[in-house]
Amino acid sequence: MVAVAVLFKLLLALQLDPFLAVVSSLTFGFTRTVWTQAVIAEVYTLNLLFVATTVSCLVVWHLRRDDRYLLAGLGIYAISFGNHLTMITLLPAIAWLILATDASSVLRPRNVATTAACVALGALQYSYIFWRSSVEHPGFLEMRASNLEEFWWWIRGGQFTGQMFALTLEEVVTDRLPMFVAFFLGEYGVLTPVILLGVATLRSVRLNVFLLLGAAGNLVYAMNYDVGDVFVFFIPTYFIAAVYLGLGLGRIARLLAHLGAVIVARGHPRGIPPQPSSNPPTLALARAPLVLVPWMLVLANLNVVDQSENTAAAAATESVLREAGANAVILTAGYHYSDYQSLMYYLYGEGREKDNLYALQAPEPGAVAAYLCEDRPLFLPLQKLEVRRGWTSTC
Repeated sequence: MVAVAVLFKLLLALQLDPFLAVVSSLTFGFTRTVWTQAVIAEVYTLNLLFVATTVSCLVVWHLRRDDRYLLAGLGIYAISFGNHLTMITLLPAIAWLILATDASSVLRPRNVATTAACVALGALQYSYIFWRSSVEHPGFLEMRASNLEEFWWWIRGGQFTGQMFALTLEEVVTDRLPMFVAFFLGEYGVLTPVILLGVATLRSVRLNVFLLLGAAGNLVYAMNYDVGDVFVFFIPTYFIAAVYLGLGLGRIARLLAHLGAVIVARGHPRGIPPQPSSNPPTLALARAPLVLVPWMLVLANLNVVDQSENTAAAAATESVLREAGANAVILTAGYHYSDYQSLMYYLYGEGREKDNLYALQAPEPGAVAAYLCEDRPLFLPLQKLEVRRGWTSTC
């Protein structure tokens, strides 16, 4: 996963030993939620990549004061909104780091022009929605935007507005916060104290505030979002925790190396402990046990991640296709991965559309009943298709 490689480069920029950077990055890659999302077709690992590259570029800019990294970070950030709008939760952290590092940087004409171009390029992604909405028979169209009002409804997550910030402060404190703590411990477990040690290890107040603000923005949104799969929305916080994990492991390795040097010094003629950096065997022995850390997570999470036996959706879809036969329109109960999306995969991915099969999302149940029982046409506005009697229908 590319985000793991980006994390590795970020830890190197923070002057972590390469060996420990590898250990920390692999550990993050094998955490349960990140690993399970990496083996399925979803938006969250791409969102993670955008978070990782944005954070990494801005941290390197802060350390080196090279505006190329600032522009790269802002450009990636602008484009990331085409993937997932939760990137907005990173904005307070970005604003803080820019103001705390060099507020004048965003006012330089070249930077202003480049940033504006990146924002425009990111916004152009949404023109695809208008184009697809204008196609007469698009086959599959998850959202329609034929005007700005419809566009804004979709972009702001109109179908989910009732679930955003729908919880009271008491519910957040008594229910969602303990839920997040349980999730976090499920990801990192006994490594949690190491992460807290990493927070104390990072001496740059500005970078600490930047990273913690990024995590806080993500947490405020996710803990106030009342959805069943909320656990995936915490991935950006897990990434920031992985940065601190690396710093914490670095601190532990230095402490172990120092302890080893003290033990070696007992046999030294003058009783003076050599510096760990001048005693490679001591340093290597101190780091060696840490190589087991990612393997602990591999063993703990492999059974959960393994999807090789998860064939229930495939079996159900194949049964529907056998029942429908050829020359049929299959009306699904709604937008759901286990039925509609599975059918779309078989029809377009496996080539079953040649059998004159159609999979369409059904509107209200009453309209479907009128189509089946009263010989009325069924109009499906999302696909711009009027289904008339004469086709076989399976619901």
